[in-house]
Amino acid sequence: MKKILFVNDIAYGGGTEKVLQDITANLPEDKFDITVLTFIKDEDFYSHYKKNIRYIYLYEKCMMPEENQSLPLKCINRLEREQRDAYVKRIINNAGYDIVVSIKEGTAMKYAAKLKVPRKIAWIHTDYSVLHWSSGCFASDEEELACMKCFDRVVCVSQNVLQNVKKYVGDSGNMCVLENPIDENTIICKSQEKQNIVAKPQGKVLFVTVGRLCKEKGYDMLIEACERLNSADASLTAYKDAYELWIVGGGELEKELEAQIGRLEVNNVKLLGGQENPYKFLKEADWFISSSRAEGYAIAPQEAAILGVPVIATDCSGVRELLGDSEYGIVIESSTDAIADAMKNVLDNPELRSGYEKAIKERSKQIRLKIRMDKIERCLHG
Repeated sequence: MKKILFVNDIAYGGGTEKVLQDITANLPEDKFDITVLTFIKDEDFYSHYKKNIRYIYLYEKCMMPEENQSLPLKCINRLEREQRDAYVKRIINNAGYDIVVSIKEGTAMKYAAKLKVPRKIAWIHTDYSVLHWSSGCFASDEEELACMKCFDRVVCVSQNVLQNVKKYVGDSGNMCVLENPIDENTIICKSQEKQNIVAKPQGKVLFVTVGRLCKEKGYDMLIEACERLNSADASLTAYKDAYELWIVGGGELEKELEAQIGRLEVNNVKLLGGQENPYKFLKEADWFISSSRAEGYAIAPQEAAILGVPVIATDCSGVRELLGDSEYGIVIESSTDAIADAMKNVLDNPELRSGYEKAIKERSKQIRLKIRMDKIERCLHG
């Protein structure tokens, strides 16, 4: 049995964390003894992870930025962090782990690279051509490349992600592509639960989107697209009454998006907040819509595909692997105008739904958990 340590900043809340949940939940218990380390303590860890998984953390909570701290407090906090870091590293180095996995680029990768573990694997989820956020964790691209070279394997979640890591950081010589695991059976099972939060509109087209409320997801563009659609022409007020949009997810932009909805008076847009089970909302959709500015490998469109919901998605990493050149779903550029035009198109042409519904159901047959997990397991073993 291999002892394996997964490292991330947080345990729950985003797409990367969902990947971490799915990988740890589906590795064979007779082959892997699993521990998850997060930088910030998650009080509800075992609400999201299996009970056989060990959990350790670095810090009880996020500390305020040092520039906002008094000098004595800054010194005390630094000392406490250094002591806690040293304590946890002793635990890790004495535990005899066979494998360490940084499940995210940036600080998690930097931390895992320094651990004394025989085999090291790192994951990169982000398209660096659009959002190279991890550059803020390193002094230079050269330092990030040197960090990547500390690992036996650097896993990119799509071919596009790999190509852009090479372009913007360099070729570490140890990169490969593995698709994120998606548990199709769990998604189908959870989708059968009833939801009583919001009633499905009658006689209207229902668009649903699922994701964290952050800039990368482009929900500000989506809401603006709805405003343009609602007020496209005074003689076409039917658009405002022809559809409803549900946004399922929580995040740092929640208040900002609420204010935008109020300011633009798009009353047919509903923010449903973070949901433990988004699939029971997704299954009710006539169309799933993704407005992302950037993705490493878009997961939500694949989840919609599993449920047979036709997809409109901006052209981010992983979208064309799923939808082709709009053969299996509608691929659009990442802009407010393109989103509004796509929504208008499917409202004007309701027959598009049945064709794309049939196409996405066929395409979803390629999304199989076992196939993807077998490849991940082989990578972990080396």
